[in-house]
Amino acid sequence: MKPARFKNGLKGYWLHLACFFAGLIMTAGILCFSSSPEVVVFDKGQAVSAFATELQRKKVDDHRAQRLTKEFIQAIDDALLKASINHHWIIVPKTSVYTGAKDMTGILMSQIAKTMKKSKRGPA
Repeated sequence: MKPARFKNGLKGYWLHLACFFAGLIMTAGILCFSSSPEVVVFDKGQAVSAFATELQRKKVDDHRAQRLTKEFIQAIDDALLKASINHHWIIVPKTSVYTGAKDMTGILMSQIAKTMKKSKRGPA
């Protein structure tokens, strides 16, 4: 049995190969973008208020409160970045009032608390 021949010789072979890879790339692109990101809301004011209340409840001195506040702000940034990457979220402030967006403040606040406890930075 003879191998299949292309009408245009090697040019036809490379053209068919290029079309095959173009189709493969398009399929991969469609699969990647089929899970489009979800817009969610985060109430940073609520998180900061809860943190401040916790600091007052634990009666933390001013020097430690300043240090923990800086670390808390970093933990917020880390949690938002991690959640946006892991869950394919676009996180907007609650003050933006995006209709139909899920409020993920509670989930993100628990992630922030875990981050603070994991690094033993939390008010204790």
